[in-house]
Amino acid sequence: MTLKNKGPRKRKSAARFAPVELHPIGVIRSTLKKRSQAPRQGSEGAPNAWLEISPFAAPGLEGIRVGDHLVVLTWLHRAARDVLKVHPRSDPRRPLSGVFTTRSPDRPNPLGLHPVIVRKIVTNRLLIGPIEAIDGTPVIDVKPLIAAPNRRVAKSEVGNALLTIFNELLDGPAPDAAWILNPKDSGLIRSLAALSSDKASAISSRGGASIAAHVDHLRYGLELLNRWSRGEKPFADADYSASWSRSAVSDVEWASRREALRNEAYAWREALKNWSDPVCTGLTEFVASVVHLAYHLGAIRQIDRSTRGPSAG
Repeated sequence: MTLKNKGPRKRKSAARFAPVELHPIGVIRSTLKKRSQAPRQGSEGAPNAWLEISPFAAPGLEGIRVGDHLVVLTWLHRAARDVLKVHPRSDPRRPLSGVFTTRSPDRPNPLGLHPVIVRKIVTNRLLIGPIEAIDGTPVIDVKPLIAAPNRRVAKSEVGNALLTIFNELLDGPAPDAAWILNPKDSGLIRSLAALSSDKASAISSRGGASIAAHVDHLRYGLELLNRWSRGEKPFADADYSASWSRSAVSDVEWASRREALRNEAYAWREALKNWSDPVCTGLTEFVASVVHLAYHLGAIRQIDRSTRGPSAG
């Protein structure tokens, strides 16, 4: 495929340039199939995707390693090319601005710039992300990302990392990457669903709390965080010890307790997705919630081996 620069017709007074031809070096293979499915930026919840490099360009991948930060240049092939003014972020409440002051995909020459991390390399295919480009997007070039001196980690990067780990602990790792749990681990929620109320109520011969108590404690901690995210001040009179006396559960109580944990966990996940405070208020709470979840998942799996995931292979 050759992409030619055939933008809006130039006025006679405009400077004339020779036609520009761009030859794609590859294509994006993504679970995002439509523009309407794609977030506005990769940092706003975009998935990983495969970058397939054409055989003629494959030698140019020499030296790229897993973990490298790259900038992928794409041709946004479904963009409108006759647009010169837009409402920033497609928000009609915001005044029209020149398209060159925005990152709108609709523009005379719809080039996309995507900072990504290399997750995996399989011959001439790179798993990269996060990236908001949809499936079938032509790739024009790949360049290394050169960070500015003393660059601070963007808040969006921290939020995405926390969300990825939180999701993995709850529901197991994504098919393309496992960061804490082993691949194909079912995560906390499904591990608990496979456990009977009798096993959830059991106390180890070494003493300590039951799994049911751990679940109630996790639920309570997440409930407090959700209330805090809604503007309440729930921590002053919080009683973290009450859960440890709630060791035994019936079948109905066990199902209810698991559902309560699931609801609070998924509500807190939405708070992680929507974290937007520019001065990073809440960072400590967000990090602590992920660490706390990991700690209790480990404790539960020490109590009952049937809740453990697959071994590393």
